[in-house]
Amino acid sequence: MRLVARMRIRRIRPPAPLSEERLAAYLAWLKEHVPALMRDMRVPGVSIAIIQRGEVVWAQGFGVSDVRSSSR
Repeated sequence: MRLVARMRIRRIRPPAPLSEERLAAYLAWLKEHVPALMRDMRVPGVSIAIIQRGEVVWAQGFGVSDVRSSSR
């Protein structure tokens, strides 16, 4: 089983990096919709990162990191 999994993982190819325009569109969507989705699903905090070519190109936290103290 491990050999089969290892072979399959080797076939995975990362997606092509996003263009600046497409990345900006995704970021705008995330910033607009994530707070409402969190509220609807009752999620107090989430962290999202976009990685391209092994580098973090954007990262942001939404909500709170500690529900008890409401710290951001």
